[in-house]
Amino acid sequence: MNESTAHFSKTLDDFKQQLAAKLTEARKILAVINALEETLGLPKTAPSELAAGVSIQDPVAPPKPAENSIRPDEYLGESPLDAAKKFLRRVHRAVHLDVIADAIRRGGAAATGANWKEQLEASLLRSTRDVVKVQEGIYGLTEFYTEQQLKGLRQTRRQRPKEEGKKPRKRKLKSKRRVKKPDQEPKGDQQETG
Repeated sequence: MNESTAHFSKTLDDFKQQLAAKLTEARKILAVINALEETLGLPKTAPSELAAGVSIQDPVAPPKPAENSIRPDEYLGESPLDAAKKFLRRVHRAVHLDVIADAIRRGGAAATGANWKEQLEASLLRSTRDVVKVQEGIYGLTEFYTEQQLKGLRQTRRQRPKEEGKKPRKRKLKSKRRVKKPDQEPKGDQQETG
């Protein structure tokens, strides 16, 4: 074994040990998450559902069948918003807008026009009874979350910090133009007759 092969072999072993340690730590954290979910009566999170598509089990694992097996007629004739809600129910988790848009387009939803994706996002944001914006660009259904989770999320959104250095804008009032009436003389110009 030459020197460079030995170096690469040692580096490979080091990385495998680091990965094993991190996976052990992740499994412990997942156990705590699952215990909390069980206490709250929520479905348990699987390792593959963590970190927006990053799988702890296999980094080259194919996408989940629920996302990949969209039939071409699955959302045929449905509005993009209705198709998006059905897709979210199908995968039963919050998903990025790009994934939602791709799925409903492949499923035959009535997604037309150059800016249909932006219109879909606007519809998702307006549909506050059914849809919640979990993070920037990531949407889930309110039915996935407890009332306490939704209340906490909505309260944090309302308490956005004010930008420093900006003064509140003053409202400009329209000035009322005074119109002179022809039968009135201006004050101070009146002459005494006598």
